[in-house]
This record gives sequence, structure tokens and C-alpha cells, in this order.
Amino acid sequence: MSVSIFTGSRDLKLSQAEPWFQALLRDEFAPGVEPSIRACFVGCCPSGLDKIARYFLDPFEPFVIRAHWYPHGPDGRIDRSAGPKRNSRMVTAAAALAKALDVELVCHAWPVGKSLGTRDCMRRAKAAGARVVVHTEEML
Repeated sequence: MSVSIFTGSRDLKLSQAEPWFQALLRDEFAPGVEPSIRACFVGCCPSGLDKIARYFLDPFEPFVIRAHWYPHGPDGRIDRSAGPKRNSRMVTAAAALAKALDVELVCHAWPVGKSLGTRDCMRRAKAAGARVVVHTEEML
């Protein structure tokens, strides 16, 4: 049983992650099998892993955590720390829920290139005690 965090690059293509998510759904919803994911957390980016994960994880009713890029409204300045702040909130919430449910905390990560935000989330998750699983094209 686990609480899972899903993080990854905005540049991730559906073809890079779809086989993994298809296998996850097949395994989690096999007849007579209790799903092992108790809850999942994902970001709200309109592209890349966030978009892909929200689609495939819909049966789990994921917690979608938004970054507040424009805290002072659309005419305000962009908050460049919004991504790391969102990562912090996401990891903190997931870790607290995993502890409350007494289940493992897992971070599934799909970094592509620099993926600064993904790597930040991975570091935060590891510091919170999560098992970090890095998915690469070779694994898919």
C-alpha cells in the first residue's frame, strides 16, 4: 500500500509514459486485486507528465496541487518560486497522509533533460522519506 507522488517534465510525451500507466491500471484494477495505491498527488501543469498523470490517474481521484504562479492576479509579477512552493506543499501533504494511513510514500518521477522542478520534487520527496522511482525511456 502506498501514497504516491507523480512528478515529471513538461516536455514528457504521452508515448514515453503511456505504457507504464497502462500497466499500472491493468495491475491495480485486476479482478480480485485490491489497489495498492491509497492516494496520489500530481501537479496541474497543462502539458507533460502532469497532464498525462491526471488523465490516467483519474480512477484514483488524485489530489491535484496547483502552483500559484501569479499570486497577485494575472497582471501581477510571476512568482518564480511557485513551482518549488507547490512541490513542498505536495510532498508535505503526501507524507502526512502516508504517515496517517501507515503506508509507504513513493515518488514516481519522469525527468527529461534538466527538469529542475522534477528534480526539486524528487529531492524533497526523498528528504521526506519517500522511495523515489525514476522512470526513464529505457524502463518504459
